[in-house]
Amino acid sequence: METVRFTVGYTHTDSNGTEFLDQYQDYTSGFIVTIYASSLGNFSVDPASTYLDATVDVTGQISTYDGYNEILNPTSIVAVG
Repeated sequence: METVRFTVGYTHTDSNGTEFLDQYQDYTSGFIVTIYASSLGNFSVDPASTYLDATVDVTGQISTYDGYNEILNPTSIVAVG
């Protein structure tokens, strides 16, 4: 597990309820966090609406998908500062 700190510049939810917290609107040029709808119950807040424009520490397994870095289903997200 690793922790990454970044500012969430863009969020969205797809038609399946998966939420994305992106460092930039163009997700391919920054860091991305993907939270499947089935994992949203692990959070006491709605990540997409709560963390937009916030600096966060995200803990989880970092992987590379299609050339960009992401944490898939993080174990924690904490707003800092």
